[in-house]
Amino acid sequence: MFSLEIKGSQSWYTVDASINPKEYAPFNNSSLGLFYTLNENFLAGLELRQENFYQKYYVTDSIGNLYLYEQQPNITSCNLGFRYKFTSFNSFYPFIQSSLG
Repeated sequence: MFSLEIKGSQSWYTVDASINPKEYAPFNNSSLGLFYTLNENFLAGLELRQENFYQKYYVTDSIGNLYLYEQQPNITSCNLGFRYKFTSFNSFYPFIQSSLG
């Protein structure tokens, strides 16, 4: 059996972002997944994600000038995911997932 997932994700940064991306992709901070049920507890599938990540770092050049770089690129990735579903509690269905991509 296959399952189709559409998810949105909120961006959480350890440092407050002081810039925004030049433009946001139409599928921004979202993912689309197709999973196949291997057995009662295990699923395997593919996910396509579009996310932006805030990056801030300092660089010193060869003569000692300090530069601050800030960027928030939109990154698209495709992942192979494996998921384990735990026993459900009422209407709560916890799972753990590992992805490679």
